Amino acid sequence: LRGERYVESPPLGTLPDEEPLAFDYGAALAGMDPWVIGIITRPFREDWPMQLVELKDAVDREDRATVRRIAHTLKGLLGQFGAKPAEQLARKLETVSLVDALATAQVEVELLEAELRLLEQALAKFSTTNQT
Repeated sequence: LRGERYVESPPLGTLPDEEPLAFDYGAALAGMDPWVIGIITRPFREDWPMQLVELKDAVDREDRATVRRIAHTLKGLLGQFGAKPAEQLARKLETVSLVDALATAQVEVELLEAELRLLEQALAKFSTTNQT
């Protein structure tokens, strides 16, 4: 319409002039099978930092096969934790590695790292409160 200005809608999960709502990793963990979480938490917490280093290196070298392998592994593990934002980023990296020259992958890796750190905090708290 003439004279009217188009105003873009805010992203889902936000209100005008607010940041996107943060995902509650603690609540996600609480909704998962505690037995499974108990089995996979320690190995995951020990391994994800090295996987992230390998992933960053693979992106820098444009090693699509390694990016795909690590992203696929992380995607499966993150799904077990109910870590939806991190799982979606890993899925995106896996998909990008199939069709792209990894030009945009660095941004996704940085976002994934931030989500993994949030999950790490939630896992530490979950482990402390669920020890027998």
